[in-house]
Amino acid sequence: MRRRVVTAIACAAIAAGVLPGRAAAQTIRLPMEEPAPETYLGEGEQDILEELNLMRADPPRYAVHLEALRDRFRDKLLIRPGRPAVRTEEGVAALFEAISALKAAKPLPKVASSVGMTRAARKHAEDIGESGEVGHVGRDGSGPAQRLERHGKWRDAAGEAIALGSEDPRGVVIQLLVDDGVPGRGHRKSLMRDDFRVVGIACAPHEVFRQVCVIDLAAGYVSDGR
Repeated sequence: MRRRVVTAIACAAIAAGVLPGRAAAQTIRLPMEEPAPETYLGEGEQDILEELNLMRADPPRYAVHLEALRDRFRDKLLIRPGRPAVRTEEGVAALFEAISALKAAKPLPKVASSVGMTRAARKHAEDIGESGEVGHVGRDGSGPAQRLERHGKWRDAAGEAIALGSEDPRGVVIQLLVDDGVPGRGHRKSLMRDDFRVVGIACAPHEVFRQVCVIDLAAGYVSDGR
């Protein structure tokens, strides 16, 4: 069976700002050192996993968090109280499109975290965070599939999404759902893909965008313990 890897990068920092709900005021806490094997997700990374599954459990209900941003646009500027404004590429149009996609979606299965996939995501987050790059190719020339295969085996399909600049778990998920300026909305499709059931999440400081979060998803994955 042919295996596919899909990739996308979200560089426009559409963030949650002050939104209702659990994750609105939480800042992602980057791990100061490699998490222990039994925990392997840092606190902020665990919060992103929970936020992702919150969205997947009821996409139409989750749309309310995007609707809270509608009145904050001034042309292509997103006004964030107490924080710098963000210049988007598409303005409110991309937000409206994401809201429509969520309202039309059915509930999706939860995704479970994978230690091997998280290690692959962490390697890339730290790599491009240190170099200031934004792409899917590591400084050693590796792509998403190669990094995943260093720590286990994935099956059927896999994807990698990269969020830059968002400062809280909900902001990461919203940025990837809106997918401002990304042709084909690759992030949104990956986060809302029915057959993706396992995930690796890692965030690291970024030389240019302050923070990068790498999210690897797959239909299935068996970690090899490395």
